[in-house]
Amino acid sequence: MSDKLKSISDTYIFKFYDKTIHLQQTMVRITTEGQLVDASRPEIKDMIGEIERRYHYSSKNYVLNCFRQGKIKLVINKKDYRLPTTIPCFLVNAGNSIVCIVNISNHATIGKEGDIKIDTKTLFYLMQCGATLISCYENYRAISMRTDIQTVSSAMYSKLMTKVLNRMFSISINKERLDIITYLSSYFFLYNVMGRTNPSQQEMNKKFAIGNCKSSGVLLVNDIDRLIKPEEHFKDLDTFMNFMKENVTGLKELSTRAFVDNYIKSYGPTMMLALEFLPTFYDNLFAVMIGSFTNVQNVIENTLDKDIDKLYKTFFSSISE
Repeated sequence: MSDKLKSISDTYIFKFYDKTIHLQQTMVRITTEGQLVDASRPEIKDMIGEIERRYHYSSKNYVLNCFRQGKIKLVINKKDYRLPTTIPCFLVNAGNSIVCIVNISNHATIGKEGDIKIDTKTLFYLMQCGATLISCYENYRAISMRTDIQTVSSAMYSKLMTKVLNRMFSISINKERLDIITYLSSYFFLYNVMGRTNPSQQEMNKKFAIGNCKSSGVLLVNDIDRLIKPEEHFKDLDTFMNFMKENVTGLKELSTRAFVDNYIKSYGPTMMLALEFLPTFYDNLFAVMIGSFTNVQNVIENTLDKDIDKLYKTFFSSISE
C-alpha cells in the first residue's frame, strides 16, 4: 500500500484530457497568473462570518481551520483559461509546505467595483473540497486503513457504477451478473482509488467487495476472481473497463469513453474524476450533504441514501481524532 495519496495527474481520465485541453498547463497558469483572493476582503469576511454563525455541518470547523491556517488559498483567474469543474482544487508545493489552490473562477464573478460575487454555499463547497483534498493528502494512510471508511466507500462507489452500467446494459435483469459487477467495481475502488495495493491487503479487499454483493457469495465470484491480476487489470479505469468488457457476459459493447459519458450524464460533470481520484469522489458525496447542488444531487442522494451521511460524519470525525 502506498503511504501517500496518488496524484490526480496519474489517473487515466486526467491524462486523456490533458492531451487535448492541457490541464497541467492550466494549473500552472492559475498558480502563477491567478489572483489570490485576500481573506480580509469585506465580502469574503462577510461570507466566512455567515458560515461560522449559520452552518452546522460536520466539516465546518476543519474547513475553516484549513482556511485560517493558510492551507487553502482561494484563487480567481481570467476567463480565457479554465479547469473543468471536476477539478475544483489542486495541491502545489509552497516551499516548506503543501497548500491547496481552490479555484473559484467557475462559480464567481468580479463586479464593477472589483468585488467578488459568489454564493456562500458554493464558496463553502469549494473550501470543503480543498479541505478534503488536504485531509486526504495529510491523513491518507489513516483514512485508507479505516475499516468503516473502506466498507461504506466501496459500497457507494459500486452502487454508482452499477447504476450507470444498468442503464447502459440492463445488468440488473441477471442478479448473478449484477453481483459480479458489484464485486469487481468494489474491488477496483479499494485497489486503485483507495490505493490498497499491497498483496497482503488483497484478501481483505475481496472480503469487503463480496460483502457489497446482494444475492450471492464466494462461489459466484470465484470464477471471475481467478482471472483478475489487480496490478494489470486495475491499473487504471481504462484497463478495468477493458477487463469487464472481455470477461463479463453482456458487456461486449462497453468502452471507457461511453461509460464516462454516461456517468457524467447521470451524476454531473463534477463527478468525472470521482471514478479514479479519492478526494474528488468524496468532494461530490460531501457536496450532497451540504446541499450545494453542484452535481446531480437528487440522483446521487436517491442512489446512496443514508450511506453519505455515515461517511461524511466518519470522515471528518476521523481527521479530528
